[in-house]
Parts: sequence; C-alpha cells; structure tokens
Amino acid sequence: MRSKDIILSKQEEKLLGEVGLFSNTSYDVFGMFDNADIKFEPVTDEKGEKVEMSHGAYGLLLHNPDQRVRKDAFESMFNAYKNHINMLSANYAGNVKKDWFYAKVRGFASALDYAMYNEEVPSTCYKKLLEAVGEGTKALHKYIALRKRALGVKTLNMYDLHVPFVPEQDIALEYDDAVKLVKEALSVMGEEYSSVLAGAFDNGWVDAYEGKGKRSGAYAWGVFGVHPFVLLNYQPTVNGVFTIAHEMGHAMHSHYSNTTQPEQKAQYVIFVAEIASTVNEVLLLKHLLKTATGDFRNFLLSYYLDMFRTTLFRQTMFSEFEVLAHECVERGEPLTADHMSEMYYELNKKYYGRAVEHNDLIRYEWARIPHFYSSYYVYKYATGITTAISIANKILNQGSEYFEKYKQFLSAGGSMAPLDIIKLAGVDLESDEPYKTAMAEFTSTLEELEKSLGL
Repeated sequence: MRSKDIILSKQEEKLLGEVGLFSNTSYDVFGMFDNADIKFEPVTDEKGEKVEMSHGAYGLLLHNPDQRVRKDAFESMFNAYKNHINMLSANYAGNVKKDWFYAKVRGFASALDYAMYNEEVPSTCYKKLLEAVGEGTKALHKYIALRKRALGVKTLNMYDLHVPFVPEQDIALEYDDAVKLVKEALSVMGEEYSSVLAGAFDNGWVDAYEGKGKRSGAYAWGVFGVHPFVLLNYQPTVNGVFTIAHEMGHAMHSHYSNTTQPEQKAQYVIFVAEIASTVNEVLLLKHLLKTATGDFRNFLLSYYLDMFRTTLFRQTMFSEFEVLAHECVERGEPLTADHMSEMYYELNKKYYGRAVEHNDLIRYEWARIPHFYSSYYVYKYATGITTAISIANKILNQGSEYFEKYKQFLSAGGSMAPLDIIKLAGVDLESDEPYKTAMAEFTSTLEELEKSLGL
C-alpha cells in the first residue's frame, strides 16, 4: 500500500522483473573475486616464518606487535586490490549505475532517496549522521594522536590503527562466572528483564561451547513461537564475556518482539537489529568500569574508544563514500578507478587527521568492502551504536523506570517504521541530541584515558 504511487504499469513491472536476472551481477562478480580468485603475497612473521595471507590472517597480522609485520600485511592486502583496481572499479561503477537506474524509473531524485524509502527511513536521517559525525572528527583526530604517543612510534601508519596501544587484559572467567557477571551488569534494567534473562540461561536458550560441526563465531536466532537460540563458542577472554552480553541482547529483543507482536509483525528490520546487543555491551563495559583500576581500566577505556572508531566513525566514512560515488553517476560523471580512489583518500584524511601517515595504498581500501555492493547499508552500524549509547545512558540514569520505554522498543518488532520504533525509547535520530551524547561520551572517555596514561 505504501508503494502504490511508485508502482508502474504491468508491462513496465514485468520488464523490471526480468532485469533482476542480471542486476546483481556486480555483487556476484565481487564475491567470486574476493572469496575465490584474489591472491595475496605471503608475509614473514616476527619469527621469520612464512604466513599465508588471507582475509582472516590479515586481521591477526594487524594486531602483531612488530610494525614491520603489520606493514607487510598491509602491503600484501592492498597491492592485491590495486593490481585489479580497474576491474574492481568498473564492477562497482556498474553496481552504482544499477542503483541509479532503479531510483530513476521509480521517480526518485537520487539512489539514496530510493534506498531510504525502501528502509522507511527519511534521507534526512542519513544526512544528519554524516553532518554530526563529520563535525566530531576533531575528537577522532585527538584519539589518533593519543594512539601515536602511546605506541611510541615516530610515524603512525594506517596499519598501526589496530594493534593494541594499551596492554590487552585477560579476564579469565569460566563460563558460569561470565554469565553471573553479565547478569549483574544488566540487572540495572530491573526485575522483569533480569528474570527473563536468568530463565534464558537456565532453560536451554544457550549452547555455550565449541562442538564438532558447529559454526564458528557467535550468533542468535529468533524463531516465532519458540524461544530464541543463542550459539556461542565461549573462550574465557574479555571478548568472550562481551559476546555473551551482545548475543543475549539479540535474544531478548527477539523474545520481547515475538511474545508481543503477531507473527506478521514480529520480525524487526536490520536498522534496529544491532541496538539491543550494543546496549548490553555498553552496560557491561560501564559495569566493569565501576570497579576497574590500573591497566584493566585503561584497557576497557581503549576498548570503548576502538568501538567508537570502528563502528561510528569508520562506518560513517564508508557511508559518505557511498554518497559521493552515487552522486557522481547521478550527475553523469564517469566513475573511474582514479576518481574513486582519490575520493576515498581524501575522506581518509578528513576522518583520521594529521597524526597518522595516510599511506598511499589506503586509497584502494574502498575496493575491498563487500558491503558496498549492498548500497546504503553500513550507515546502520553507525546509527545503531549512536542509539545504543543514548539508551544505555538513560537506563543507567533512570533505571527500571526508563526500562518501560525501552521495553516498548524491544517489543515493537517490525510493527512500525524504524525511526518511530526508536522514538519509543526516547531517542530521535533526526535531532542533534543522540549524536551529541555519543560524541560527548567518546570525548570524555578519551580525556580520561589520556590523563590515566599521562600522555
């Protein structure tokens, strides 16, 4: 019913349906290249042993304490994309042109407007994110400068942004103790939430440990009419404890939506899907900070800052790149390898500032982001963490009284437009307030860590 005004004639709709036979070719081509055909040069680690490079190995190598190893991994990764940049550029340009084609034939002024229409989210929300985070990049520049001082490097490179600059801490909790800690952290939401959460752990919602044939990682799955299922591969690390809190956020969201809404309206959309999980992570972190001291406290502060950097700032930078690329096509300009790489390079400078060396190969990073083939998707990570921080602060400040509002959000499923669902929790993403709250949180955390490290 909502789409009635953009539906075309039967013959036109039939033709558009047939276009679907090849409209996702760019996505398929990138997937084949990125998962099967791309070849990386091996990297020699700090022990002199050869490491076969892969997407998974790259993440581990960037955490290596030896800067030379990180540099070699970085160059292996991005030279592989640089060597195929013309093909990748033509492929991505085809995807952008496809987006503009569908937007035009439906009568929209831009691909962004059409994408947001399909999300039931106004384009103003996307633009507000870019504007607010763009204004907050000065704080990110200060964080990058702190990272440089803390690492004690003469030159901070793009491949130095992932290695810990505060010693990693091992919480070493057995699973039952980790569950107890998560329950304590989330008890601020009151008796009802705590009771359901305890029941989840007691009544078979969670499969905690690794098993033969079990998928790696962690994930939650909600099935209407049945309790949610949470599958972990728990390890006694800080990340393992945060993963419990995260996945139980998904599970509780599914529980409340499935028990409140009819089946047709119970499933929540991606726009709101990561909010409850991130709320739980923030509450756990702040619970730990109540008593944490010394190196462990510094580690938690750095953990929180990195969450901001990777989820709020980096995903917003990606989102801005998507807008620039689509606007080129919409103006009738060619979307070439040089043009896209230069646009991305300038964005990298804008977001990360002068304290870091903008290594030339970083200009090709855009070519390895698979989410760009699902256009205007990554912004949801940034709006998700922004919303979650506001909600977590409200819970901590107002306790169980505010939880009744948050419960409305958890219970809404997909029964309303996404921004209206978030407003149930008292957060308006079209206003400045949630972004100011997030930026203030980032800044205060940064200032505390700077003072603690004496840097």
